[in-house]
Amino acid sequence: YISAMRENSGLRFFFHVIRNMHPQFRKKLISNYLVNVNFYGQMKGDLTRRRYGFLPPYTILISPTMRCNLKCKGCYASEYPRSSDMDYETASRIVREGKELGVYFYTLLGGEPLLWEDIFRLAEEHSDAYFQMFTNSLLLLDEGKLDKFKKLGNIVPMISVEGFKELTDLRRGPGVFEKVERVMDILREERIP
Repeated sequence: YISAMRENSGLRFFFHVIRNMHPQFRKKLISNYLVNVNFYGQMKGDLTRRRYGFLPPYTILISPTMRCNLKCKGCYASEYPRSSDMDYETASRIVREGKELGVYFYTLLGGEPLLWEDIFRLAEEHSDAYFQMFTNSLLLLDEGKLDKFKKLGNIVPMISVEGFKELTDLRRGPGVFEKVERVMDILREERIP
């Protein structure tokens, strides 16, 4: 087993990430993602299939806001008003009803999900669920957000870029790639996956 692990770069990377992540993220990865999503949720999903005749999805995608802090070429998201945001009760109901069916994994999209004021409230209320959030990352360093991520541990940022510097800056704006790299460095220092 150990020799196989040494030869498998994917396993080496996985264990490197686990060893180097903040303890709260490690705890929630195990309890929420491995146990709730992939074990308990699958069992409930099987009951849902038998009871209602369909297998629930592995993840439910939620776009609580279409607003964005960037004005990328070809994108419409910066044009949406705050009034078009999803209300908290609807988002929470989606998660609650999803869990009843056996879904404990949620993908938060946008626009930029960090513009939705209730994002951490949702993750806190549903502390047994696991959230991945697609973000441009530029708001991650605002208003104590890193501390909120570390306190909760069940919401993980997935940073999107267009590619490397030239293409990212061409589409998203000059200097965006370097800002994203800085955020990634800080996330690594803070042990946030």
